[in-house]
Amino acid sequence: MKKILILCFLFGWGEFLSAQSPISVAGTPTISAVTSGNWTDPNTWGGNLPATDDRILIPDGIVVSLDAEIEPPFKSLSLQGGTLRFATDVNTELRVEYLVSNPTGRLEVGSRTAPIASDVTAQLVFADRGGTTPAEDPERFAPGAVLMGPVEMRGSEKTSWTTLQVQPEAGASRLVLERVPVGWAVGDRLVVAGTEFGNFTSDELVTIGALDGNAVELDRPLERAHQAPLPARDLAVHVANLSRNVRIVSENQSVSAKRRGHLMFMHHLEVDLRYVELDHLGRTDKSIPLDDYIWDDLQEDPSYDPPRGAYTNPRGRYSIHFHRGGFDPALTPAHVEGVTVNNDPGWAFTNHSSRVDFIRNVAYDVLGSAFCTESGDETGSFVENIALRTVNPLDPLAVTDSELALVDIREEFQDFAWQGCAYWFHSAGIRVVGNVASGVSGHAYIYWTEGLIEKGLGMRRADPKLHITDPAQRASLAGLPEEFVLECWLIPSQPFQNNVAYNVSKGLSGYYIQTRFLDENEEKYNIPTEAYRNTLNIEFDGFTAWNIRNKGIEMVYTSDATIKNCRIVGYGSPATAIGMDLDHWHNLDDWFFFDNTVEGFNNDNVGFATPLNARIEIAGGTFDNSATDIRIRETNYGVDLDDDPFEIGTLGRTMTIADLTFAQPNRNLVLAPDFTLAQEAQDGIDFPDEPKYPFYFLMNDEITLDYGPFQNVKLYFDQQAPDFIPIDDGNYQLEVPPGDPPSDVIIPERYRHKTNAELQALTSDPSTSFGGELLPATALGHPSIEGGKVGQTTTGLEQPQLGTTHFQVSPNPSNGRVDIRGERTLTGLQVLSLRGQVLVDQPERGQTAVLDLGTLPPGLYVLRLWGADFSEVHKLLRQ
Repeated sequence: MKKILILCFLFGWGEFLSAQSPISVAGTPTISAVTSGNWTDPNTWGGNLPATDDRILIPDGIVVSLDAEIEPPFKSLSLQGGTLRFATDVNTELRVEYLVSNPTGRLEVGSRTAPIASDVTAQLVFADRGGTTPAEDPERFAPGAVLMGPVEMRGSEKTSWTTLQVQPEAGASRLVLERVPVGWAVGDRLVVAGTEFGNFTSDELVTIGALDGNAVELDRPLERAHQAPLPARDLAVHVANLSRNVRIVSENQSVSAKRRGHLMFMHHLEVDLRYVELDHLGRTDKSIPLDDYIWDDLQEDPSYDPPRGAYTNPRGRYSIHFHRGGFDPALTPAHVEGVTVNNDPGWAFTNHSSRVDFIRNVAYDVLGSAFCTESGDETGSFVENIALRTVNPLDPLAVTDSELALVDIREEFQDFAWQGCAYWFHSAGIRVVGNVASGVSGHAYIYWTEGLIEKGLGMRRADPKLHITDPAQRASLAGLPEEFVLECWLIPSQPFQNNVAYNVSKGLSGYYIQTRFLDENEEKYNIPTEAYRNTLNIEFDGFTAWNIRNKGIEMVYTSDATIKNCRIVGYGSPATAIGMDLDHWHNLDDWFFFDNTVEGFNNDNVGFATPLNARIEIAGGTFDNSATDIRIRETNYGVDLDDDPFEIGTLGRTMTIADLTFAQPNRNLVLAPDFTLAQEAQDGIDFPDEPKYPFYFLMNDEITLDYGPFQNVKLYFDQQAPDFIPIDDGNYQLEVPPGDPPSDVIIPERYRHKTNAELQALTSDPSTSFGGELLPATALGHPSIEGGKVGQTTTGLEQPQLGTTHFQVSPNPSNGRVDIRGERTLTGLQVLSLRGQVLVDQPERGQTAVLDLGTLPPGLYVLRLWGADFSEVHKLLRQ
């Protein structure tokens, strides 16, 4: 005990200092092992075998081999320096309410050199022996296991999951897999991923009846079809195996009774779990708020002692929980591979301030989050895991204007990842590669990179010496004061590659990644150098999402991101769904979109909503949607009106759209500005607290097109026309809910009822117009663009006016020959590309002319006609 308390002081394990330690919860031993040997040998215990409800101690230096299925249940088992080792060649079972080890106590259920043989089982049952009293166990460690020493568990190797070669119809009794699975056996339980749109529980749990190579005969026919949408049948559907021959289970599976067991690996990383099945563990219930501690005013001071709640639903009691084991990249990570979790009301696989590699694991029927990092400073990886049926029965995202849709509605309890999220990351410093999520009521993958506030520790923050491994990147922080702290949202990101989500509310979401929004004040010393910020960029590479109810990709309050090689499929999605939703006012700095495919958004959907206030490059990729391919709203920003106003021109947007392929002819680009002062509402927020900056409509907005018929030309909103009036009596003041006093967010009267041309003529700052530039008189519309026009370059002539026409041009569109007839005398004509390059230049003398377009490729061109006293412009389409 003395050793444990010393470690508590060294490492700040505050929970030990204010309550019973995990060791003391085991109680006073009633029997101890006295020599190494088999469990069933009375000599191991000094003559008498442990009996029902004994409190057992295995002391330092003693190795006890569990060599049989032990019938009596025990109250506790404490490994205080001793080792409990399960035999590997016979069936074994231990039934105990509470299992605990100190830092030198060891639990071994199979090993690397001697895994549990494939023809036997090893089982640990968390028995229900009446629980513990609050006085005995105020932190509610029991029932379950708190293991502070080395742990190794290794069952027989088994393929965790694979894809289906044939996607089955309802009534099928046979599965054909893409590959021959390793270790699958008759009687194994399989989960076939659900694909029934909007039904997150449409998976099916079946049993293997027979095996023949990659063909699996089922114990019963399937009740549902398990197929990707017909237009995208190449998308994969998955099947996972839940069965392992090392099993850890709860005797009492009731969540409300709080008798379920849990696994906590506390303050160390010497853990290796492989091919283990966890069934009905975890008792932290994410269907209701946590009630262990309440953070009034969200205090961050480590000395702040949050009030203790009722403690009937404390955090941390999960199927697998690594608790503050250390996140130094120099540490050897804990390893969890091929493990299955079936049914957890909280979180299944949890990394809390630790370094863990989770590889090819399976989570099924989890309420809160299947795979989770908890506090923000974690390192390690999630590689090729699968989460099936991660569902909160409240379905929080069913109605996005409900407060249940607000991710941080439980922030005062620091209670996150409760909406049914397959992968929840408080840290971007973990590697996420090749994972799958299916049947998700919340977010399939979500980054929430704000550090967790913890009792006795305040807000979790990063360590520049540990989290920044690139010396050049670390050097870019030079010159900051010694008090500088690196916030969790500024930890350099690790790869996010080739992950999949389907039958989900949201595919991939990001909050606060590399954000500027949470920069506070100088006294906090949490603002890094611009040189460091310029090194940051998070890449989302190769993400695939389909059967999307709400959004495929959504980012808010995020800076410096690259989204590339992603495929977002919208077939069957409701009209409110958006493929890639990035148009949040605080998505800032540099955004890159390379070679993405967005397809199948065919109702009133939006395929891609671009960022509002950033430097944006969209290059390569395919859009195939009969709805809107790309929606562009006006640039805008929200500010606290008590802050100093920013200088017009320091914010705004520059966007380049290049080398795209559009499969549909219409609505490729839809420009849809909003001239109200209200920000776009987020999920769960009925009326946003942050208005737009009152002069947002005067921000610079430069959009350039360089694809198909457009060669490096500017794109303008129709509302940039010189005679358009952006502000009138209907929108000069922020609207407020009925009954509230009028808002003081008001655009001054001198900017109201002014045309864009009149706004630009104002001499005092700000003096610009909507978008920062007037729509040129020579700008042209295009069938693929709605709500905007493309500009063009003149060739020294006085700016001609569209609509002033003295000549008829036909046929238009044309396959080659064009006849020009009019009432005035031509002196010349030109054909120009949309960027102003002269392609045809021929003098004329008369009222008719013939133009040959045969040498020009198909596309949109500008035809200029002029004479002694006129000039005019026509759009000309070469087929």
